[in-house]
Amino acid sequence: MIDGVSVAHKAPQARVDGLQAEISAERETLDGIRARCERDIIVADLIGAPMCDSIAWSAGVDLYISHFGSMQHKAAWISNAPGIVHGNALCAPSVSGNHPTYYARENGISPIFVESLPGTDAAVKNAPGDRRRNLDCYDLDWRVLADRVHGLLATLPARPQQPQSGLRNAPGQGASVETSPR
Repeated sequence: MIDGVSVAHKAPQARVDGLQAEISAERETLDGIRARCERDIIVADLIGAPMCDSIAWSAGVDLYISHFGSMQHKAAWISNAPGIVHGNALCAPSVSGNHPTYYARENGISPIFVESLPGTDAAVKNAPGDRRRNLDCYDLDWRVLADRVHGLLATLPARPQQPQSGLRNAPGQGASVETSPR
């Protein structure tokens, strides 16, 4: 499942139109991911889907990779799957100390945290009164992320694959499932 920008249910068309550039950029990234996947890997495209679809699809997650924040909470709380969280250096103390949100679900699984590369955090000015510290931009070492993913995948039980295919969702029209192109 690739989750990205979500469109609010009954969002005004002007809002949906305003998200098109971000949705297109995320879809371009998804195309690159699909091109590198084995053919039998099923990818659900939730980019531009309504939030309710994103929440419903979270129940089927086996493993997740997410930035620190609400997207991670959705996957962890609903699926209770193992996951990897990434974030800037300012997030590290919160995450490594087992942030309280990891215990919002009974018997929840704490994620593995992957910190940004040293010296890559770029400060983002928050709105007045916004005290969040997880908004800075940052770079990750993809090899570290891949190593953590492979480690978690090795712990998961085998699951039978069901061949599925479909078209991509149009923004605000729900999710679709597609197999990778290889």
